[in-house]
Amino acid sequence: MAEIKDREVYGRQPGESAQAFQAFALYRDMGPARSIREVARRLGKSKTQIDRWSVRWDWVERAAAWDEEIDRQIRFKQLEEIKKMRERHTEAAMLLLEKAMKRLEATAPQDLSVQEARLFVTEGTKLERLSRGEPDTIVEERRRLSKEHDDAFDQLLINPRFLEALQRALGEVEKGGD
Repeated sequence: MAEIKDREVYGRQPGESAQAFQAFALYRDMGPARSIREVARRLGKSKTQIDRWSVRWDWVERAAAWDEEIDRQIRFKQLEEIKKMRERHTEAAMLLLEKAMKRLEATAPQDLSVQEARLFVTEGTKLERLSRGEPDTIVEERRRLSKEHDDAFDQLLINPRFLEALQRALGEVEKGGD
């Protein structure tokens, strides 16, 4: 690659002519559909000349560095926007929870049903958890075997040959065997 001193690889390089850099910039900015042939066509230059500049000034590597930089900047901006969104959502959830708590405090117990109080608290805390990137609920999943599976498993457990084979296998494991 061309010698680069304190310059970004996708900028103009020392010794690179203005025309060669203009051609590179056009190539660089074409994105994934970039091509030497298209650069030559747009600039009215021979493909041979553009090929020479491309090889001499390492266009492929420089364009890849450009693509990586653009991607890095986009990801950084996205992360910043996500952070701002979470802050807004957290603030909104906290306000909602605060209002619900004030309403609960100001409401006489006989004027508020248990279901209403539970709804205020659960919805406020759910919004707060979501805005902080936490799940709103934790779900435990249990599965029940069918009756046929239960029966088959029971038959295995009472089968003496199965139990002997299981004991041998466990013994092998304890000894360090396979």
